[in-house]
Amino acid sequence: MFVGVSLLDISVRPWIATDFDEYHRAGVRVACGESPYQLDELGYWHAFRYPPGFAYAMTPTAGLDVAWAGRLWFATNWALLAGCLGLSLHLVLGPRPWTAGVPAIALAAIMACAFYNFSNLYQGQVGIAMTCACLGWAACRRSNWNFAGGLLLAGACAVKIAPVVLVPYLVLRKDWRGLAAVALCGVLFVAMPVPWVGFDGTLELHREWLRFLRDTQAPILTIRPGNQGLLGMLARTPGVSNGGICYSLETLKELERYYQLVVAVLGAALYGFLSVGLRGRSIGLSSEDERTRDNFDLVLLFLFMTLANPCAWRCNYPPLLLPAVVLAHHAYHRRPGAASCRTALWLLALAWTWAVPMVLINLVRWWLNAGEGITMLEVVMGNVPNDRWSFAVWVLQGSHVWAALLVGWACWCIATPGTEAETRHRPTGTRFGVESVAAKLRSLLRS
Repeated sequence: MFVGVSLLDISVRPWIATDFDEYHRAGVRVACGESPYQLDELGYWHAFRYPPGFAYAMTPTAGLDVAWAGRLWFATNWALLAGCLGLSLHLVLGPRPWTAGVPAIALAAIMACAFYNFSNLYQGQVGIAMTCACLGWAACRRSNWNFAGGLLLAGACAVKIAPVVLVPYLVLRKDWRGLAAVALCGVLFVAMPVPWVGFDGTLELHREWLRFLRDTQAPILTIRPGNQGLLGMLARTPGVSNGGICYSLETLKELERYYQLVVAVLGAALYGFLSVGLRGRSIGLSSEDERTRDNFDLVLLFLFMTLANPCAWRCNYPPLLLPAVVLAHHAYHRRPGAASCRTALWLLALAWTWAVPMVLINLVRWWLNAGEGITMLEVVMGNVPNDRWSFAVWVLQGSHVWAALLVGWACWCIATPGTEAETRHRPTGTRFGVESVAAKLRSLLRS
């Protein structure tokens, strides 16, 4: 069904008013000697807000019609999605030959994250490309190709700012070659517009980019239910907004200002935790145990990178593919904690599948022009026409955030008890309460 809908989508959609349309218009503008930072008839919803180097990297598509350029971009995104899945399996299972059950593990992981991947494909987003580059960095670092991994990480930072939070991990692991590659590629990316506009023009273009970011940061971009990050959740609290109406613009501005400090504190706490874990690792760990611990570090970093993003749209969630593969692998081999892994995967899928029938029902109501009063479905989808605030709605509006946190909790449960050798012989019902909590969750869902 996923493949069929995608093929239908690529053949009939003109790609206008999508994320790829933003990239294509920016490439056309810089190819014509214009600034990519312009507000047109599409408004700030479809304004190009990426670094200048990204706009110049899109100039090869400027000579193509947006529909054909979008189709080529779509096919590239499909290939990158396959690369994301292959790299995730490589990180979790290790070098080939792989054990039995790989198709089942891959299918479970890709289905759990299907909505996020489809959102990327539908919008023509660069989230899949960013995820593939980050996974490639992790795979290269594990294979001691540190410089190549640093180049991939720099490429991920070039298309999205969020992977910058991964750079301190290079310092923590004393990966100086990778850090040098990031610095070198970063300088080249910043200087990419120089052949077109010179050094002074490049400096002015970056200043214009920062001004454009500030001028187009409308409150609705932060408070809307589509913002599935920590900032979005905080912006939908009672004193700020209900996801549709902003109660206090001053409070929202203060929240956005102090959010940078919140992210810095959370990042320091995360890297402090990782540093303690690295110092506490036993030197005699097997390759499988070391891979398990390293994957847990990556899961935490990817979750932090996703949730700390101030504009964490749902199409920015493809990095959850790695923890989904971790959980699917653990569940398939029925290791202790497998029940919590299955529960987390089901709830990750439920975080997006519950909205599908509600969208269909609202479409039918719109088609029949039935009623103008507010319904629970409209509230859940974020269409709140008055100033009411509800805790239940707030929880439902953050369903993807809760799913990501649940995935992180499940990965922590299966990674922290000890090495893989210890885990295989540990009886269920340990002090971590993995099986008991999963049983309670299943009982709650049945009730």
